[in-house]
Order: sequence, then C-alpha cells, then structure tokens
Amino acid sequence: MQRIQTPSASDDQTRAFLSERVGGIVPGQRRPATGGSADALPPFGGIAPALRFLKQSIQTLATIFHLGEGNDLERVGGIEPPTRPWEGHVLPLNHTRPLIRKRLPLYLIGLTLTSVWLLGFGGVVEAAESTTLHFDPSLIRWGKTLALPNGARAGIFPNTLPRPADVTWARFRGPLPSLPDHRAQLGAVYSLSIHGVEHFTADQPRPLAVAIPFGSSYWIRQVWVYDLDQQQWFALPTSLDRDHRFGQATTRVLRGLYVILEDRQQQEGLASWYCRLACSSRYPRFHAASNDWPLGTVVRVRSLETGRTADVTVVSRWGQPVGRIIDLSWSAYAALGTSNVGVTRVNVGPPRAAQVLGAVTSSVRSKADVMPPLKVVGNNGLPFPSIAARPFAVFDQISGQLLAGHRTADQVPIASITKLMTAAVFLDLKPSLRTTFTYQATDDTPFGYLRVSAGETMQLRDLFYAMLVGSANNAATALARSTGLSREQFIERMNNKAQAWGLSLTRFVDVTGLDPGNVSTAEEVARLAAQVFHEYEPIRYVTTRRVYHFRTLNTGLSHTIPTTDWLLGRGLVDRQLIFTGGKTGYLDEAKYTYVIRTADRTTGSQVVVAIMGSASSRQRFVDAAAVINWAFRNHRWES
Repeated sequence: MQRIQTPSASDDQTRAFLSERVGGIVPGQRRPATGGSADALPPFGGIAPALRFLKQSIQTLATIFHLGEGNDLERVGGIEPPTRPWEGHVLPLNHTRPLIRKRLPLYLIGLTLTSVWLLGFGGVVEAAESTTLHFDPSLIRWGKTLALPNGARAGIFPNTLPRPADVTWARFRGPLPSLPDHRAQLGAVYSLSIHGVEHFTADQPRPLAVAIPFGSSYWIRQVWVYDLDQQQWFALPTSLDRDHRFGQATTRVLRGLYVILEDRQQQEGLASWYCRLACSSRYPRFHAASNDWPLGTVVRVRSLETGRTADVTVVSRWGQPVGRIIDLSWSAYAALGTSNVGVTRVNVGPPRAAQVLGAVTSSVRSKADVMPPLKVVGNNGLPFPSIAARPFAVFDQISGQLLAGHRTADQVPIASITKLMTAAVFLDLKPSLRTTFTYQATDDTPFGYLRVSAGETMQLRDLFYAMLVGSANNAATALARSTGLSREQFIERMNNKAQAWGLSLTRFVDVTGLDPGNVSTAEEVARLAAQVFHEYEPIRYVTTRRVYHFRTLNTGLSHTIPTTDWLLGRGLVDRQLIFTGGKTGYLDEAKYTYVIRTADRTTGSQVVVAIMGSASSRQRFVDAAAVINWAFRNHRWES
C-alpha cells in the first residue's frame, strides 16, 4: 500500500488580501508590469487634483508669512530657506507686504473656487461611500483589494473571475431585510456587487474576502451576508481582529450586503466573584449580577479556560467595570474550576433549553457555536503520520486554513456523509421534533435502516437521532417526507445550500447517500462539516451521542441505536481533545468515508478531518485519529 507524507500547508492569502498590501498578491510575487501599481487603490476621480490644489494653496499661504519655498523669498537677508515653509524666520514687515498684496488675492480666489467645487459636486462623500474597479484580464490574474476610507475592504483573489467584470464595494444606506433571530446590527452595512459574471471560477474555494470594522461590544460578533440573489441571510466563519476592530470572512456571494451582527444571546468577557463567606438566603446557591440580562434570567456561564459550565440566576445589577460582563457567587465561580482566583474569561448565554431534543421547546432553532478569535501562528515541524494514500483534508475551522491534505480536489462519492446536509435542510424548515409521525411503506429504504413497519408512530426526533446516530437510510427518507416538500424540492434545497456555502464541487441527488451521484471533495466535505457543526447545535449534539433509545408510540416496541462512529470513546485521541461532531459513510463506489470535528479543551481551536475512500471501517478511524493528534501537536494557535 502506498504511503504518503504530506506537509502542513500555510495559507497567508486572506491576511495578505486584507492587509495594506494588494489583495491576492502573495509576498514574493512580481507586480504587474502594466496598468499601474497593483498596490494603489482605485483613484477618487476628479477629487484628487482638487484636494492636491487645496493642500498646495494652504502651504503657499503659510509660505507668504514664513521664510520658505518660492522664488520671491529665496535667500532674503542671506538666510537659506528651511526644509518646511513653517520652520523659517518671520520676515520683516516691509518685506512681506508686497508679497501679500501680490499673492494673497490669487490664493484666496483659489481656495474659494476649490471649496465651492468640493461642496457643489459632493466629491468627498462620493469617495467615502463607494469604489468601483473594472477587472480586466491583467487584474483578474493578480487580484485586487477595494478599500473605503474607513478601512472597510473587499479583496478579489487571483484568477477567481472567469471573465472581465465590474466590482463595486460601497457603504449601504438603505433599509436591511429582517435580521436573523436575536441578532442586532453592529456598525455600518456594506454592499459588494460583481457585474458581468454569474459565478466564480470553480477551482477557487475562497474567491472573495471582506474585512469590515465593528464597534465596542461584549456580545458575540460575526460577519453575516445577505445574498441579494437568493434573498437569504448567511453567517460566515469569522476571524475577529479585536485590536483593530475588524471582522474578516471569506465568501462566494457575488451580490450581497455585509454587516457585523451581534448575537444578543451570547456574550464573552470577564467574570469575577463575590459573597465567598456568606450570601443572602433569598438567593439560590448559583446566582450572579449582570447589567445585560434581565433579573430572574437563568444563564449558562462557560469558562473558556476549562470548558466547565454553571447555570446561574441573575439576581441583581451593579456598575461593572469595563470588560466585566458578569459577577458570580463564589459557589458558581468555583464550579468553573479555573486556575485564576480573581477574574476569568467566560462565555455567557442562555442554558440549553432542550437537553434532549424536542423535550422542552416546540421547535428547534439553529444556534452557531461560539469560537474564540484564534489564528494559526506556526507549527512544530512534526512529521506527518504515514497513512494510506487516498483523498483526505485537515481543515482549521476558525482560520479557514487547510493544514494538510492529499488529492483534496478529487471529486468522489461521499456516501452517508450526505445526511449532514439532509439534517441541515430539515432543521432550516423549523420542525417541531415532538411532532408524532406515522411511518409509511414509501419510506422504506434498503441497507442500513431503522426496523419499523408501515403504520408505526414515533416522534420526529426519534427519526432525527436514528439518521445521525445509526445512519438509518429510511429515517432520512421519512424526515424529508415529513417536511411536505417533494423529493426534488428537498434535494434542490440541499444543492442550493451547498452553493451558498461555496461548495462548487459538491452535488446531491438523494437524501441518504446511497446514490453514488452524491459527490464532493475531501476539502469541501471538511468545509461542509465545519459549516454544519458550527451553525446547527442539534446536529453537533446528536452526532456525538454513542447510543439512542426510544419506543414507538402505538406499539411500545423498544429500539436501541448504537453509533456508527467507532472512534467515539475509544481513546484514540489525546485526552485534552473533545469530539464536537462527526459522520460516517459507506458505499461500494465510495468505500469507507468519515468526517470528524475535534476541539482542544484549553484553546478552543477546532480541526476538521475528512477521510475519503478508506479500505476498511477500522482503518478510517485509526487514520483519522493519527491525523487529528498530529494536527493539534504540530500547530499553535493564538488569539
């Protein structure tokens, strides 16, 4: 069997794109020989000469009153002109009066005309509001960043536009569509429009990057885009530069509105403690003071150091210092198990309403998991483990970097990994998982399946667990039917979602994965899993369960569904790592497939590994474990 050793791949493109350098030109590349400097932003049109004239006018007025540049003032009294006009000596009045009479009217007229031109034509406003650039073949080759004066930037990566196009990056002043649940706008809105093309180049996974400024806030922030073509909001994996207050994200949306949205149900900041010796008997043992959460609210506080949580009741308010978002009773603070006895960094949000899906709430709402603003800062030079040669990808979710891979662009069948997208589309329709569902003969699907018969009743959550824990094909078919959509309509939504996420080489033709026409690449499978596990809390929760039990409602028959994920609980991964999502697959044409996401308990970093076409079930898990351990041992993350 062929063995491979794949080095980790560094990816500085996004940072280079949105830095002060031109977007898309990697350090060390030549600049274009024609078309001007690649580092220059698009000119502001006619305003630039006027601004230069205004500056020159002001400098010349200063020159009139101080020794400096200008033929009339050179070597007056034998004194050499200084470097800057305002550093000279004041001339005697009898020398300056003729100059004032000669030049002052001219420059006053110039200043007046310049001011009228600026105000009348609105050049400053136009420069601050938008910038447009035509991408000709030369510019397509090298890429370019469009920037606004406040620093908001949009970068088009090299070779991502299939033909010449006009790109406009602008401040958006119109009303926004209705925002997603419990989200609030933070800062300005920006629009990006690419006219002349209908899609990006297929082999470019990240064709477009944006960086937009945001204001001060302790709520969790993320870049969102409203796709003007699909009329839908999408959350983008976001990197936050807290020092310079910019949110950075990549996307494939050709025409969209970009904005930073706060999650008004998630905060991140410092927590301290009080009443270590005695607390009022009126309060529960775990209670807190907060200025943002209503009194009586129960919130979940999670330590970013240990990962431990405590559910506390907000009982009071007070003037908390900057950076402090909550103060805990000593009992609650101690339950977090942190090493710091003063303050610690925490995430605060509502407790999970449904410990078992559908048990409390009447509907399931997607909630993005909170990720710290980390970036890969280097590696330790560890050799890549020897694994069987086949397509695989190692993907850092927070930074969006591909850390390692082999044949990552090969389009191959993905088998039951398909069910991750089936679950996402199902949850998008906001079903009530407590709904009673009657199984029909048309739901029968061969191979791995839930052993129920036509006429048996169960809850939708039972089917949801059966599909993701046991990979039951008939459960996937039944869930799709429960939505009221036709098979074709449901699959169309799956494909639309893949395109919206920028998965141009991913295609679905059924909801189970039994059809080999469900294809993707190792890299896109990793990106799909990263997106699904990030946005859909129910999928994260269910895919990390080792077993699920339920009884059919009308017959009382018991069902026990063990997970198909052999790696769960097997100890093949370092102790400080935890599973945060996974899915297996098998098909004769695909062989054994597997995707898993793992997080480091201490740093919060998240790595996704996709293994395609493994020769045996066990081998895919052993290889995945080796790759996961290498990824976390070899790389370093910092905020």
